[in-house]
Amino acid sequence: RQVEVALLSTEFSNSLPSLPHDVPAGCVAECETLLRLLDSARSGDLASVLESPWLSSFKSKLSGASQMNDGTLPRLQTELIETCKSFSQAAPASAAGTRGLGILIVAIASLQMYLRANFTGPPVEAGDEAVLSCPFGSPDAAADATPLGVAFQEALEANGEPLYELVCGPGYLWLTSALLGVLSAKGPASTEQHADTVGSLAAGI
Repeated sequence: RQVEVALLSTEFSNSLPSLPHDVPAGCVAECETLLRLLDSARSGDLASVLESPWLSSFKSKLSGASQMNDGTLPRLQTELIETCKSFSQAAPASAAGTRGLGILIVAIASLQMYLRANFTGPPVEAGDEAVLSCPFGSPDAAADATPLGVAFQEALEANGEPLYELVCGPGYLWLTSALLGVLSAKGPASTEQHADTVGSLAAGI
């Protein structure tokens, strides 16, 4: 719970949680990795989060995502769900909950990047390494600047309400929504994917 509070806190001056003394031996390494990633996730440094070898499966899946076309977006969503399942299932017996929090780390880092671009600032400089290494390019790019950006907008429609057309970096909000299983379900397959995502997260949160 301390990790969840740290991730969702709006007061970044709050101290980060320390490793509890009763953590099972088989879980120590993964818990230490998780704690090291908290600051990067809270500040929206998605590039640094994805550089962690622990989360390499997510970086690999998102590699080249900025070059996708709008027709491949549903496939990426499906592949991300499978990545979440595989990541969770590969956990040591005592670290299943930590893997759920690992997925949450990626989701929060992506959400914070989106919030930084649209609400809180400061803007990410175009030549910043954080932009060059991020899956959907600059979070400050207008949503309607590319066909893929428009596809993200359409995918984020909820109950007939479209995403505000002047937002920037909608791909990062889409990624958060995909990882948390809150994208609008479209058909039985999507409903099943939603259940799989929730199941992957449930062990940790």
